[in-house]
Amino acid sequence: MVEDAFDIRGRGIIVVPDVDLGTRVQMELNVALRRPDGDILSAIAFAQVPLIKNQGRRRIQHELCFRTLSKQDVPPGTEVWLIGEVESS
Repeated sequence: MVEDAFDIRGRGIIVVPDVDLGTRVQMELNVALRRPDGDILSAIAFAQVPLIKNQGRRRIQHELCFRTLSKQDVPPGTEVWLIGEVESS
């Protein structure tokens, strides 16, 4: 569940949902975003582990970056559903 989203110039919209993506440092994922109003958006997220935030933690916490969405597309309360990893061609 999204608590907040951050618009970082040059990177996109960053959200930090509480999901376990294992030990991989970065990957591209197909996701579905279920907004509090019931609308569902499909998007590609770039998942990565921010080094500073995870120092000393037992469980890695990934952040998700959406380059094609606005902050208004991902309001607080949005559910993030992981569909699968983007297949490289």
